Amino acid sequence: MERFLFVMVLAGCIREDTSRLPGDPEGPLPKGASCYIDSDCAAGSVCVRTEGCWPQAELYTAHVTWTIQGMPPSATACATLPALTIEFDGGRPGVFTSFRPVACAEGKFTLQSLPPTVNMVKLGSRELGWKTAMINTSTGDAAVDLTF
Repeated sequence: MERFLFVMVLAGCIREDTSRLPGDPEGPLPKGASCYIDSDCAAGSVCVRTEGCWPQAELYTAHVTWTIQGMPPSATACATLPALTIEFDGGRPGVFTSFRPVACAEGKFTLQSLPPTVNMVKLGSRELGWKTAMINTSTGDAAVDLTF
């Protein structure tokens, strides 16, 4: 019985490294490889929101602006809308990140450290539908007109 308790106590003290899954390669991961934290990636690369390693120099900052029926957003115009969600997408399954609720009246959402494979933004809600725009990955700019 004493051995059993000792093994249980010892097993409770072992810390599992969850930064890699079984079968993952050892050492720094190459560009585009799945990651969970920056230290999983090669030097000069970071683990981006889509869980892939990317060289820091290749990342960009997105600046998404929107209008409502062609007009600047306002508290009054946004009051009739449900909570908005913004989704940054790469056009491939599983390559996206989203945020909700989005402050509608702000009219702008900025997101740093996006890889160039994420080049589309969707803004909307399940109730109203989605409006999509391409992101210029050189400037990071995208504009959406919410015409629900």
